[in-house]
Amino acid sequence: MIGLLDFDEKTERKHMSSIYEFMLDRSFDGRSEFDHMFMSAGEGLGRSLEHLGAIDWKGSSIVLKIPEREGIAKIDELPVAELPLLTDVLDVLLTFLRQYAKVPKLTNPFRLADFDSPASVILKEMRLLNDEHVAQRSLWLFLVDHCLLLPAMGVWNENVCEELKRVCETTWTDAPEEFKAVIEGRSDRPVIWAEGYMRKHWRHGQWLTAQDEARSLAPGHSFLPKVVCHTLMNENKEVYVPSKFL
Repeated sequence: MIGLLDFDEKTERKHMSSIYEFMLDRSFDGRSEFDHMFMSAGEGLGRSLEHLGAIDWKGSSIVLKIPEREGIAKIDELPVAELPLLTDVLDVLLTFLRQYAKVPKLTNPFRLADFDSPASVILKEMRLLNDEHVAQRSLWLFLVDHCLLLPAMGVWNENVCEELKRVCETTWTDAPEEFKAVIEGRSDRPVIWAEGYMRKHWRHGQWLTAQDEARSLAPGHSFLPKVVCHTLMNENKEVYVPSKFL
């Protein structure tokens, strides 16, 4: 299992099914076609369903090739190696919630994380929210990545800062040489290349194996690679805060 979602195979399939069921119910609502209007959440949903072989693309619409229930059933039928990464499916869910539902905006991770009720049920079952709807540490990086957990007046919460430093350290330990060359200024490639490289080959402090990459979904907008790259480039390794939050 990649990153912070450490579940056995049966539990992984269960959580993945719950996420897909929620997104299908909200988007298709019993129909066979969903117009995503080229918005990132709908496109992300399409990519995740395409990975299961469940949809066709038609202009700005996603068209189901099989009924919703059959698509969800594939999660229990396919080998794990053919399923998308649960990390990436959760990222699709958070993108979906940002555009089509209610999400929190936090500067303190110990405050109420106010998601839509059905989504909160899923996140609680995944042990990402506690019974008081407070985000657990295993959810923090996802919230940072989706700009749902942010610095306040140019300062990260000290606990979040500690977690971001840990991620930077684990990222650097096993980083590929071409990535390190950019961060250390030994390459003509710009830092934006390193950020894109991370989006393809990295998740939350871990570099993907070839098997992981076969399961990965192309990410939408993500904030965490920028934070990590610029933190690693800081001589004092102070956790990066984008100028718009200063």
